[in-house]
Amino acid sequence: MKKIIIANLLILLGIASQAQEVHFGLKGGLNIANIKGDHTNGDSRTLYHAGAMAEVKLSELFSLQPEVIYSVQGSEGGVSLDYGPNPHDNILSAKITQETKYLNVPIMGKYYVLDALSLELGPQIGFLLNAEQTMTLKSELGHSTNTRKAKEEYNTFDFGVNFGAGYTFNDKIYLNARYNLGLTNVYDSDYIEGENSVFQCSLGYFF
Repeated sequence: MKKIIIANLLILLGIASQAQEVHFGLKGGLNIANIKGDHTNGDSRTLYHAGAMAEVKLSELFSLQPEVIYSVQGSEGGVSLDYGPNPHDNILSAKITQETKYLNVPIMGKYYVLDALSLELGPQIGFLLNAEQTMTLKSELGHSTNTRKAKEEYNTFDFGVNFGAGYTFNDKIYLNARYNLGLTNVYDSDYIEGENSVFQCSLGYFF
């Protein structure tokens, strides 16, 4: 992970040396996150992200915006179950909530269609920091909830592509809407497949 980050930093430093302007800022906001795949059918979760960004102006119309973002993602799914001959012991339903925490490094290309409005596209690499699964079982006797660490069940590396739009007020306040389409399997498994699907709404500030 360190080698990849260092390589990206060196590339960005080379680009920044040719830039007209460089602005640094902070951003944060909401994630509407899910895990999509043939073996997953979860519902979206509303979570959050926060981090730092830098806009590297290459021309009047084009910029690069690298970011380092802490992002909480996952999904929430349910399935109906029916076990055993004794109806009082039946598990009627189960809900598995997944929560994954990533350090994401998107590098966005920004094309300004107006003075303050930009269309954005770029790749993103993600490094898994932690993962938890919470299972809630409901039976005729009541319900129970159990949370466990599950990082070893997920891939430590994630890759995807982002696209969206942004608007900057007075060169300071930055509004952004973005969709992250995951392209790699979230799970460390040959039998279960799912990709991250995250819609983000962000509010940022350039210094």
